[in-house]
Amino acid sequence: MLATLVVQGVAVGGENPLYQQKLSLLNRFLDSSGTSKRVTATSHPEAESSLSAARSKRDAAQQAYASGAEKEALELLNQAIKLASEASRKSADQNSQEWLHRSRYEDLSDSIRYFQETYQKHLQHAGAEQRQAAQEVLDRVAPLIAESKALAAKKQYSEANRPLSRGQGLLIEGLKPLLGSRALVYALKFDTPRQEYEYEVRRGESLEALIRMALAESAKPGDEAEAVATLISQSREQQKKAQQLAAADRFESAIPTQEEANKFLVRALRQLGVMIPL
Repeated sequence: MLATLVVQGVAVGGENPLYQQKLSLLNRFLDSSGTSKRVTATSHPEAESSLSAARSKRDAAQQAYASGAEKEALELLNQAIKLASEASRKSADQNSQEWLHRSRYEDLSDSIRYFQETYQKHLQHAGAEQRQAAQEVLDRVAPLIAESKALAAKKQYSEANRPLSRGQGLLIEGLKPLLGSRALVYALKFDTPRQEYEYEVRRGESLEALIRMALAESAKPGDEAEAVATLISQSREQQKKAQQLAAADRFESAIPTQEEANKFLVRALRQLGVMIPL
């Protein structure tokens, strides 16, 4: 964070090196840092307000320093640094939420695809009345999926998840009469262990994509980046084991192994401040 980096600043001259250190760091943050650009790009009102207030405090500090009021100038700089840190945190929180919504969107999309495949498979053996009822469900879900895709194309994942979630609910309810058993609905989300394994593999790919986004858009200290890299490495070791089990058609064992690999990726995301459940 900004406040923890003050001791790393380099004095640029002047009567008060500490003032110059803090001002130099703050200027880099406000005028050229990637974090400052991220605050602007997220259009987060509170973050933008904090950033604007930080600039005002910085300007007031420079005026105070120029008039000889060094103590007042340092206090104003401290306030500016605190405001800048708040802006960074608020924008990062919003980004984390966006990543969460995107991850949820991808999970919902995968789930709906599996349900649709299950519909098509069982429709082949259903009676005329069951086929008609099932087709009505599919027809109701289609515009919800289209609406969701249109919102996702604009990166409005939170809004995109609402129609997708409704569509998932409709598909689940529609499967009950089609399959003739309420208890079978959840188990038949995956018709085979292989399908469930492939789903977990795609989920892992999605988590890795989120990690790349987090690393690209959020500057982190070296130690934290190293911890993330270690978790990714541990995940890939588990992935290799899962792949070997799957290659031997041992999907019942490959599934929990791949799930374990995915847990390492979730922990990596948490390390980067993106909170999603294990």
